[in-house]
Amino acid sequence: MESKIYVHGGKILSGEVTVDGSKNSALACLAAASLSEDAITLTNVPRTMDIDVMVQILQDAGKKVKFLDENTVTVHGCIQNTVLQSELASKIRASAYCLGLFLATNEKAQISLPGGDKIGDRPLDIHLECMEDLGVEYEIKSGAIHAERKESITEEVVFLRYPSVGATCNLLILASKINRKIILKNVSKEPEIVDLANLLSAMGVSISGAGSDSITIKGTEQLKGGIAYEIMPDRIESGIIMTAVAITGGACKINNCIPTHNLALIRTYKKSGVEVIQGGEDSLYIDGKSTYKPINAIAMPYPGMPTDLQPLLAVYAQRCEGESVIKDSVFPERFSYVNELRKMGANIVRRGNMIQIIGNKLLSGAPLKGSDIRATTALVCAGLIAKDDTIISGMYHINRGYPNLCGMLQKLGADIVVK
Repeated sequence: MESKIYVHGGKILSGEVTVDGSKNSALACLAAASLSEDAITLTNVPRTMDIDVMVQILQDAGKKVKFLDENTVTVHGCIQNTVLQSELASKIRASAYCLGLFLATNEKAQISLPGGDKIGDRPLDIHLECMEDLGVEYEIKSGAIHAERKESITEEVVFLRYPSVGATCNLLILASKINRKIILKNVSKEPEIVDLANLLSAMGVSISGAGSDSITIKGTEQLKGGIAYEIMPDRIESGIIMTAVAITGGACKINNCIPTHNLALIRTYKKSGVEVIQGGEDSLYIDGKSTYKPINAIAMPYPGMPTDLQPLLAVYAQRCEGESVIKDSVFPERFSYVNELRKMGANIVRRGNMIQIIGNKLLSGAPLKGSDIRATTALVCAGLIAKDDTIISGMYHINRGYPNLCGMLQKLGADIVVK
């Protein structure tokens, strides 16, 4: 039977923690590192279940991928198998990056449609229509994408009708081996895109504009190996620690974080009453209070509030005096956790992609079920401020997203047991 998370609320969190590397960035960088046949070393890689699945996918494709220690991975060898079966593809959303990888290295790919969190409709249509501009022909049959890259590129300027993070990553990976200048417009500005672009640049790809809405890239057939690259810190994990400390009224120093990656969250919490002090370029200090002013937040593409933090905001709003409003313009269906919070006594009304929360109400522990990575994380945080015990099913989701989140909270004084 799967382990459950037991949280006894009422503890004030305090202390000092160090944030792990970004899972989302590491997944894309593992695919990008596989473009070279020579060895690429990635450091600060978080050892999560999703990372382990991606490693297995690349190994099945012919790459030699090995953990040198808990957070260091080497990747080398050739892509030999460009058929990705559903057994692995269905486990993680990032399996979609193999489409760009296989087409770049072998020009043909058969990719079963990817899996991942159930947070609403997440089609690959933007990936595919933009890849058509780069000379890719495809059809979808029997639950898989069958694609082939032809010699001709129909467009040198490729426009994304929505700044999709996944599509931007896939296009950068594919274009990295096309020896022709390509301009990608209306791309994602997320820090994970900058991280991926920095790795590709170190591998010999000419790339500029990452972090803006327009990226210019010129690839090369021979990408360099023999380099080491450090994955950026996980801005979502940083946001979780900020939230957990703030809602318990505690104080904490957060190391190995990049405050500029979380400006939307920091601004929201500071206006609400949390004291947030930036300690240089790689640390934050959080000093919480007992109650806060209500918040009004909208999850949107970067530099806006990350959709991955949207469930955490709903928990934070429980500590606010009055009515808070939270919208999600990225994944309008990402509210599976709402009914679980209601079981704890939360006063939440949902209207489409918006929820209204009347806060400052004591939550009561209850048996809960997490349905995805971020929802389960939010329920764990809710347990921190609940009376009595909260029992959460969904440890699988936590393990998918974080190397040791419960241990990190325990270090800060949370009463959490996993069994």
